Amino acid sequence: MRLFDNMRLTLGFKFQYFFSIQISFVILRVALILQFHETIGPILKIVAKMGQDFLNFFMLYVILTLMFGIVGNINFMLHDKHFEDLFHSVLVVLDSQLGNYDFNTYKEFKSEQIQ
Repeated sequence: MRLFDNMRLTLGFKFQYFFSIQISFVILRVALILQFHETIGPILKIVAKMGQDFLNFFMLYVILTLMFGIVGNINFMLHDKHFEDLFHSVLVVLDSQLGNYDFNTYKEFKSEQIQ
């Protein structure tokens, strides 16, 4: 026991991460076993299909958010401090998607064609 305690103090490794990975593998194994149960099995299959659909939606959401962030960065990086780099552009797009936007920010932009 003392050897294990000395190893824990010298390694600096957080065993909580290892244990959480172990617990997630146990949960997956129990889910695989329960899929053959006659009442719980169909529910698990429905939840798995729903998770796959959610993953597809989330991937499309991330791709579209990044695309709008890139377009905003390219168009407004010289005119607005909120779009100075890609990270801030994506944050502005995420804020806008959640309804946190200010129309007064965009009134400052002047078109070069209109005089």
